[in-house]
Amino acid sequence: MFPYSLNRSQYLVRLLLLIVGIGLIGALTIPALSHSRGELGMAGLLPLLALLLIIPFRIAALDVPRIRSIGWSPWLLLLLLVPGVNGIFQILLFVMPPRDE
Repeated sequence: MFPYSLNRSQYLVRLLLLIVGIGLIGALTIPALSHSRGELGMAGLLPLLALLLIIPFRIAALDVPRIRSIGWSPWLLLLLLVPGVNGIFQILLFVMPPRDE
């Protein structure tokens, strides 16, 4: 589940599966939110809890192995927190070839 490195195709497949999973979580929790009539109960906390669990999982399972396969330092993942730079950095993770070992 947490490999040391990922090539481009493995990274793309895992990212697409994560996006589909986020869509399924949203599809299951948004109808529950519309029925709560503004009350923030357990149904209102589900999307927040899902995001708080998905973001660290994405970083550990996708971004760290991919950045290691490129040969960069995992500390560069802090650039994902900078608005505007994170999109460029995400594109670089897609297009950079793995380093030769």
